[in-house]
Amino acid sequence: MNKIVSRSIKRTSSTNSRYSFLSSIVLFLAIALLSVRAIAQGSVIHCAVQCDQLTLSNPCADGKAQQRQCSGTSSSVFKNMTNFGYATSDFVVLNGFLGCSAAACATKCAGMDETNLFESFPGTTNAFCFNATNKVSDNAMFMNSDLAGMHAIAQGCAGNHSMGNMYMGGSTHMACTSSYSADGVAYTYTASSASSAKTATMVFASLLSLAFVL
Repeated sequence: MNKIVSRSIKRTSSTNSRYSFLSSIVLFLAIALLSVRAIAQGSVIHCAVQCDQLTLSNPCADGKAQQRQCSGTSSSVFKNMTNFGYATSDFVVLNGFLGCSAAACATKCAGMDETNLFESFPGTTNAFCFNATNKVSDNAMFMNSDLAGMHAIAQGCAGNHSMGNMYMGGSTHMACTSSYSADGVAYTYTASSASSAKTATMVFASLLSLAFVL
């Protein structure tokens, strides 16, 4: 009788062990699948785009943006445009830049290597992309003020400030804390803004021509 009970206990113990082992495997696989899905779906990109004359009525292409208007002329905001991939340090973007919605950035920054914090695509999508997955870039620090300033625009903010030998987006440490909106806001385009931009373009062209004459 004792032998029968002992065998029954052993069988029950063995069954429980196998069940526990299989449960652990199922749980591990479920967690792994969820993790892979989170990585695939969790990529978040913040970006700013160049506001050129051809796309001024809808720079981000979805009618949304982080700000209602494009930023000022690049020369009034940035020091060295080669930091963004432009050919010369004094390259001028007359109409400035604009932060876009998460959906627009996903499209415009589709070619980004997401192991990088920043990539730029001047001449193609004219997008300047920051990896914000898991809020990596919210408090990102950069080696120069230009990248920090562009990062601020991508977050619906403006300016930069120094932190030791590095820089962060926003005129103060907390300036960009709640400025970003994944859905963005309605981008406001008016004929007067277009007229102003056209006038600025003509003035710049005239000054450039005068410089060559002199």
